[in-house]
Amino acid sequence: MYKISNLLNNNNIRVLEQKGNIYVLEHTKDHSVTPNMAQVSYYSAAMNIKKRQVYIELEDEGFVTSSGAMQWFIGDIEASSNIKGVGDFFGKAIKGSITSETASKPLYKGTGSLMLEPTYKYIILEDLKDWGGSMILDDGLFMASQESVKHNITMRTNLSSAVLGNQGLFNLCLSGDGIVALESPVPKNELIVVDLKDDQIKIDGNFAIAWSKTLEFTVEKSTKSLIGSAVSKEGFVNVYRGTGRILLAPVMSYPVETIENDNNYVMLEKKVKELYPHAEILFRWNTEDCIGLDKIAYIGEFSTIMPDVYVGTGFKKWGMAFSNIAANIVVDKIMEILEKQHNYQMVKHTMMMIMFGLK
Repeated sequence: MYKISNLLNNNNIRVLEQKGNIYVLEHTKDHSVTPNMAQVSYYSAAMNIKKRQVYIELEDEGFVTSSGAMQWFIGDIEASSNIKGVGDFFGKAIKGSITSETASKPLYKGTGSLMLEPTYKYIILEDLKDWGGSMILDDGLFMASQESVKHNITMRTNLSSAVLGNQGLFNLCLSGDGIVALESPVPKNELIVVDLKDDQIKIDGNFAIAWSKTLEFTVEKSTKSLIGSAVSKEGFVNVYRGTGRILLAPVMSYPVETIENDNNYVMLEKKVKELYPHAEILFRWNTEDCIGLDKIAYIGEFSTIMPDVYVGTGFKKWGMAFSNIAANIVVDKIMEILEKQHNYQMVKHTMMMIMFGLK
């Protein structure tokens, strides 16, 4: 038996939204700050940059979260990796690598209270019933969902929509019946909900952060001709067609900040000296990861004119999972025993043929 105090009855914690036994909490002010961060914290709160959390009261049910999202839980709750064997792990690792989602989504099941880690992003609760039973998410939007919600990967019907639409070739699709928690880059009052019925919407940019699976997504010229598109300066637009719902973030910005490596080293060294005054810097190291346009690794022959050169790259920061797959494919190619055919062997080759109009 347990009792939780100073949480939902805390004057500094506000319930922003509630669906059933799922709460979105917001800390009105951040009181635990150091003197040198007080000014930043003050103006952050004034600009609605506040810590937010998801709090769930489980009643003999399960809740799936993104990896590392759990802060604490209490009661008769069991936590599991939600992975059913080695094959399931590699399958989820591959799915996670091509959608920027975590490979393992832990499952918390039972009766008790579950709190997720705080975030400065804006948490939105959505009921899949309002989306016709399924919704497709932009990368990194998923935070948590009820166990009844199914997680699948959906692929674009054509390569051009992925490359030109800047939405990626693969996306996470949530389907079934249940509530999902999303981490939005903008607050809910700045999101626009568009419900289509046998209609279409054209968007200049990737401002759609979620849409119904029933909608067809393509990339088309903004006008009927290339010249007209060039004159209008709109070029290609993302088109969602059919019947379904779209969540738009029209004021979402994509800040880009470039810092030279030398400055990064200076910042790190300064921090090290601050924490460990007698430390000596012996080496410098940094890494850069290659990511393909379609977010799929390049594994196999480097070129038809260089038959003995093989490559494994574009792992998208998932080297431990993809290096194993790459090693097996390359070794089998060298040993000339590819009659067994790997499941992922022809993915990249096939897409390159589609890109150049070949069959």
